[in-house]
Amino acid sequence: MVRCVSHTYALCFFLFNYELSVVHLQTQKTYSKMAVIGKIRKHSGLLVIVIGVALAAFVLGDLSKTQTKQKNYIGEINGEKISYQEYNNRYNQSLEYEKQRLGKQTLTAAESFNVRQTTWNQFLYDIIMGEEFAKVGLAVTSDELFELVQGSNPHRFIVQYFANPNTGEFDVSLVLNMLQNLDQMDPASIQQWLQIEQSIKADQLTQKFSNLVKSGFYTPYDFAQLEHQMQTQEVTVRLMSKQYSSIADSLITVSDSEIKDYYNDHIDDFQQLEELRDIDYVMFEVKPSLLDRIDATNEINEIYEEFKITDDIITFVNSVSDNRYDSTFFKKGELPVQIDEPLFNAAVGTYVDAFLDNDVYYVARLMDAQVRPDSMKATHILIGYMGAQFAGPEIIRTKEEAKILADSIYNVVRSNKGKINELARTISDDPTALDNDGNTGWFPDMAMVGSFNNAVLNNPINDVVITETSFGYHIIQVTGKKNYSRKIRVAIINRSIEASGQTFQDVYTEASKFAAINTTPELFENAIIEAGLNKRSAPGLRLMSNYIAGIEYPRSIIRWAFEDESEEGSISPIFDFEGKYIVAIVTNTAEKGDLPYDEVSELASRSLMNEKKFEYIQNLIGGATDVDQAALKLGLTIEEFKLNLAFPNIELYGREPTVVGEAFALSQGASSSLIKGNRGAFMMSVVDILPASEVIDLEIYKNQLQLIFENRLARNLIYLSLQETSDIEDNRYLFY
Repeated sequence: MVRCVSHTYALCFFLFNYELSVVHLQTQKTYSKMAVIGKIRKHSGLLVIVIGVALAAFVLGDLSKTQTKQKNYIGEINGEKISYQEYNNRYNQSLEYEKQRLGKQTLTAAESFNVRQTTWNQFLYDIIMGEEFAKVGLAVTSDELFELVQGSNPHRFIVQYFANPNTGEFDVSLVLNMLQNLDQMDPASIQQWLQIEQSIKADQLTQKFSNLVKSGFYTPYDFAQLEHQMQTQEVTVRLMSKQYSSIADSLITVSDSEIKDYYNDHIDDFQQLEELRDIDYVMFEVKPSLLDRIDATNEINEIYEEFKITDDIITFVNSVSDNRYDSTFFKKGELPVQIDEPLFNAAVGTYVDAFLDNDVYYVARLMDAQVRPDSMKATHILIGYMGAQFAGPEIIRTKEEAKILADSIYNVVRSNKGKINELARTISDDPTALDNDGNTGWFPDMAMVGSFNNAVLNNPINDVVITETSFGYHIIQVTGKKNYSRKIRVAIINRSIEASGQTFQDVYTEASKFAAINTTPELFENAIIEAGLNKRSAPGLRLMSNYIAGIEYPRSIIRWAFEDESEEGSISPIFDFEGKYIVAIVTNTAEKGDLPYDEVSELASRSLMNEKKFEYIQNLIGGATDVDQAALKLGLTIEEFKLNLAFPNIELYGREPTVVGEAFALSQGASSSLIKGNRGAFMMSVVDILPASEVIDLEIYKNQLQLIFENRLARNLIYLSLQETSDIEDNRYLFY
């Protein structure tokens, strides 16, 4: 959880810290919790007063704030408002779909934020393109959707989603099976299917619209002729260039008034396309104190003494260790050296004393040692039942019925082991059995689910056994074991050294004091220097940015930076990121629209300087009428270049379309006047003109232009153009 505490809260809690030593965030031990409760009760009167003052200040502070940005809807697109509920419903659906796609129970903060972004982008696309689809009467009928799902040529989403896991090929039976059992599926699976349908419809509409636009695109033969001419015609020129960078700035005079006039005349060149914020911030990170380390050492020693006398090792490990008991058997060298060396050849019951590694304490006990194979293989038949893991909707037998069937098959296979492969192909509920006859192939020891692994491990080769797992009942024939070696099972207790509640409180108090006292940019900067703190910067934050170095999911800070009250020089409240307390300052604000003169005066000055340098070069060449005279006056060398109109670059000088265009406007032997280029002044004369080659087939060039157009369509340029001209109000930052 991320908490944002106002200055009022910070001051109240800062005063409160002088009266109470209570834990601010969390307390790791039960006795610490009891002590905190006792202290809170002891000072409950003062606590009520402090909280009352803080709440009153908070309410009054809120009433004094402007309400200009309070909105009850997420956004508005071309006049259509998107309510919070509507947006959140679609977001939650997308979230569940993403969890299933990634195979995760929960998503990280960054992954969830990406889903929010995708959800908003989908609203944008649906509304903006939906208007265009409606104008031309595009729709996807129910019959059309049926064909896209179940027809002879299904949509690519169906082909991709319903591929056989063994062959990778599309399997129409998987589609039909799912549709037949859709009403029996869980709500998440039903919602996932509905999303697939919606995606198919949206993609089909997009394809139809794209095809309409493609059909409306026509390339006249004159355009094809021009494209052929641009690609094959070539002009050879004698050219000289005086680069602006070769002229010292000190030779040019530019006044402030001239720069301002240039800025005003070229205001379209100085636009801020979206709001930006720059912030600096300091991080008060909670780390274990010396006292925390001493407490952790004493605690692990106490745990170790109890570890040595407990009767129930596994339960004890699970109750005190940061990680649960691991029953894996390890080979030599697979455990940390501090555990591996003393235990690998030791007697069962041997202990390893507490040791510290990377701020984690460990103690260990040797539980078992066995000679085990590295790899095993088997043939098996799976008999599943309703409710078993990964049991498909077609499996309707009960667990009791599955057990009776499994026992029957077990008896058959025991009396005739040669039938196991045939029975696996015809009876097994493991879908891979159709391709592998129930053979597992070689698998590492401990790789299979526990009871399956042990059934193969503990029985001789060729024996047939029956065992139950979460998948159902397995009839197993052991077919191979190899590479035996000694392995050990170890009970390991690990305890990280963590900051105590008091340490959290101490660091929070330090951050509170910093935020309460340093309320101006000057005080903020001086305090950082005096305290030797590390100041960090996050420039160019956008309204929906989601990254600040060293902070996981920093949306609360970014939202604060864009609030009406957050101006340049504003100091933030304390932001709590579970062990990191952040105090930030807004160092710069850039609003959407015309960039302020002060921010771009240097850029405007440079552009104006280049214009004046061109005029300076014009004065230097005087009345020179050809490239030879100009080069002589400037002391430059003339060089020959071959130019092509389709690729307006000049070797050594880069992209100069104006210069290349001028070259093709000259007749052979003619000289140009001085030309203002991107990086310098140019002058040239035409040496030779290689005319365009004879046209063999203009269809080639027509097809080229058509392909260029279709590639632009594939990059969604129509939608992006429509988005630029749409009226979009994005209020997401007020909610997330």
